[in-house]
Amino acid sequence: MASGSWNFGTSNQFITGRIRWSSKSNGSNANTSTVTAYLDYMKSSSSTAATYGTFNGAISINGSSGAVSKYITLSANNSWVNVGARTVTVGHNNDGSKSTTIAASGGISGTSFGSSSTSKSVALDKIPRYASITTWKNTAVTQTSATFQWAANASCNAVYYMIGNGSWVATSGTTFTISGLAPSTSYSVKLKVRRSDSGLETTSGAITVKTKPIASVTNTNLAFNIGENLALTLSNYDLNASTFKFDVERDDGSWTTSLLTAGSEKNVPDITLPLSDIADALYSCCTTKNEMQFKLSCGTTINGRFYENISYGTAHVTGSNPVFSTYTYSNTDTATSTVLQNAAYVIQNYGNMQVQISAANRASAKNHAIINEYITTVTDAKNEIKKQLHTPYSAGEVLIDIGTMAEHGSYNINIHALDSRGNTSATVTKTYHVLPYSRPATKITLGRINEFEKEVTIDFSSIYSKLKIGTASKNNQFNVKYRYAEVGTTYGNTYTIVTSINSSDAPGSSTDFKATLLKDSSSDPFITLDIEKSYNFEFVISDRITTTTETTMVDKGIPIFMPCDNGKVTVGMLPDFDSNADFQVGTDIMATDSKGTQRLILDEIDKTNADLLVTKADLQNMFNELNSKLGNMCDGGTVNVTVPTNGSVVAAIKFKKKFTNIPGFSCNFRTSQVGSDKIAIKSVSNTGAEVYIYSPTTTHSATVYWNAVSLDY
Repeated sequence: MASGSWNFGTSNQFITGRIRWSSKSNGSNANTSTVTAYLDYMKSSSSTAATYGTFNGAISINGSSGAVSKYITLSANNSWVNVGARTVTVGHNNDGSKSTTIAASGGISGTSFGSSSTSKSVALDKIPRYASITTWKNTAVTQTSATFQWAANASCNAVYYMIGNGSWVATSGTTFTISGLAPSTSYSVKLKVRRSDSGLETTSGAITVKTKPIASVTNTNLAFNIGENLALTLSNYDLNASTFKFDVERDDGSWTTSLLTAGSEKNVPDITLPLSDIADALYSCCTTKNEMQFKLSCGTTINGRFYENISYGTAHVTGSNPVFSTYTYSNTDTATSTVLQNAAYVIQNYGNMQVQISAANRASAKNHAIINEYITTVTDAKNEIKKQLHTPYSAGEVLIDIGTMAEHGSYNINIHALDSRGNTSATVTKTYHVLPYSRPATKITLGRINEFEKEVTIDFSSIYSKLKIGTASKNNQFNVKYRYAEVGTTYGNTYTIVTSINSSDAPGSSTDFKATLLKDSSSDPFITLDIEKSYNFEFVISDRITTTTETTMVDKGIPIFMPCDNGKVTVGMLPDFDSNADFQVGTDIMATDSKGTQRLILDEIDKTNADLLVTKADLQNMFNELNSKLGNMCDGGTVNVTVPTNGSVVAAIKFKKKFTNIPGFSCNFRTSQVGSDKIAIKSVSNTGAEVYIYSPTTTHSATVYWNAVSLDY
């Protein structure tokens, strides 16, 4: 800050004037100072009287004048009195220097202090200045450098440049070159200079420059098929020769290093890379997919440094599907293949169709791929997929078990190989046949003639499959054997072969036989059995594929209880139709008396006849008592049941009368399946009974007729 003061004389010898001034810089950018001047007056103590009145005058700074007016009293005491001040902004010279004139005048009219004036030049503080950059331009570029020129309005002792947002780099001269740039790259460059006299720095605006390019590949679709060469078109090929480096990305994601290199001279617009020479190496880098990425470097060396443009493209694998042409197949199940004697046939639900791929017929991969697996698809006549199998590849023999099918018909075996790239071979298709087959379905009915005689009849029928190949029926053996045992005993180990079975085409079927045997007369019975015993029978039915077992029962021949159409009722005997007795019993009758004692009636009669003289009246009373008890001995009724398909049902019978002892019990039934249904007593108590009904046919209804007799006395 500059400042100063000076005194000056007035029209009154005892009054002295004074100017006080100061200046303050407003900064380099404004290049001005604020200047303030104060006007004071003082009266000497040598005087005897004060001077007073209104002072009128002016203060001027750098030619800018301003009036002042103030009533003052100047006492003769040597004290300064301020009459006014003025502030003016003063511009400096371009170099920051400035001298300006401060002047003042004025007085009190009508007094001896009527006038005063003063004027003086003062030097202000010099303001430091920035240099103005008057020229800032790019004058030349190469592939790796750029040259710039600049000028300023003042001397500068330091020069810097900055690229982008980087650091300032010192340089020199009004022309300088930035080296080490990358080709075909845009750069934003700023200049900074330092003024010599002020040390202040000035920064320019940014200039954008772009270096010249090196050659680059211009192909829009950079791709090729492995085994072929790659033709390239270049741009900016007139500035330098080029070196090409070709590499690929391997299956594991790593890159090769300089798999192929090639070069082209300056001013050559295109080049063909001989990639067919390295086709095997390319295939070896791409074993798990049908394309891979490649990287192509087109570059040049400038001043010992290599610069390059990188392009990416795709290499394709073509013509590399695996080769697979044939296989064999056969039914490997010994039991069924022995019957059929034809490798192209299996039996419905039986056997195992197997594919054999020998080492000589195995699939082969191409161009460094490997075979992963065989895919087998089994389709029916409608081309619907029924099975699909994935079988790992082996250098040895490969066996593929297809098994059998639940449905008969013709099937195609379709097999192709799959390699590590996901490529498939041609599909090899061969046809085989599944013959219709079901286990023999057999119906056997055994029964006594007239339901109680010793001669037993049989009605046998069985449906079994022909397994027909061409005109030959392969299922040409059908055998039946049986064994039997009295109910409550075990079967023996010996079977009897059933002969005279006749086989012929099953009605309405071209694929089945029907085997039959009927023996229903007493003159030629199936077998003769004791009428007082019940028997279990086991039949074993075999064709060439399977064996089934059927069981049935023949009940005893003597009826426990038999109501007759003429009203007669027998117990434990066949009816004597010539007898006048309506109630016929084959044995003595046990009854329970009023004391709870069980007694044989006929035995008691014999004893009575022997020990007593019985009168006619006594006999009449005895028979009346007997008839009364006989009325309470019988019970009977019907039960309706539903017999399930190929199964049995238990009919539960509850007695209406309360028997003291377990009664004799017999039953029969009415059914629509008379020839096939069987009935047997399961259990009898004094409150009820249970009866089995078995049927090998479909579901139907049956009515059980039952009678119970107890000779309670």
